[in-house]
Amino acid sequence: MPNYDIGLNYFAKMYYIEYLKKMTFYTKIAIRDLKSLKNKLDTKLINKDYSNFKYYALIINKTPDIMNTFPWNEHLDVENNKLIDITDISKSYNYMTISSFVYKDNKGILLFSWFDEIKSEECHKFIKQFHKLSNINKIKAFINLCFGVNEDIYFSQEWWESITKSKQDTLINLINSVVDFSNYRTLEVVDWVICDIKYNINL
Repeated sequence: MPNYDIGLNYFAKMYYIEYLKKMTFYTKIAIRDLKSLKNKLDTKLINKDYSNFKYYALIINKTPDIMNTFPWNEHLDVENNKLIDITDISKSYNYMTISSFVYKDNKGILLFSWFDEIKSEECHKFIKQFHKLSNINKIKAFINLCFGVNEDIYFSQEWWESITKSKQDTLINLINSVVDFSNYRTLEVVDWVICDIKYNINL
């Protein structure tokens, strides 16, 4: 492993080592929770039992220029209110899967889904707050999540080159930052229009 602490003074090295220990510890906790979730999901999927899967889907007017899928531990709502304490390792929280993909009739879907057999109060709270946004801001908040949470993103080169350098830099900064909803309303980077919203939860 490279010696990234070469050249640092003693106190900086100690700080750096403690930081790495902390990050490694929380990564192990996340893996613990994801393994538990996967085991429960596998049983349901093998038995083709989808009764406890919840979803909230935005149908948009075109194939998404940005496509991805990723899990998110929804610790914030769109107003930056804390929903859960992710540092409390005594608790295991559910994960929401967020995806964008092609739909029928040349449309696209922006999808939030989760396995509701696991206690999922925070998932419901997040979606209820998200649902209150205007359609334009729903799309902006979705983009904010895609770039603020996920590092494996597929997007159209034509789309990327069509937006300004300033907007490109904003999206790159989101990837390099901790997810936050302070400035998502400024993310005018796509021309998607919501045609319909489908869900199987109480809003």
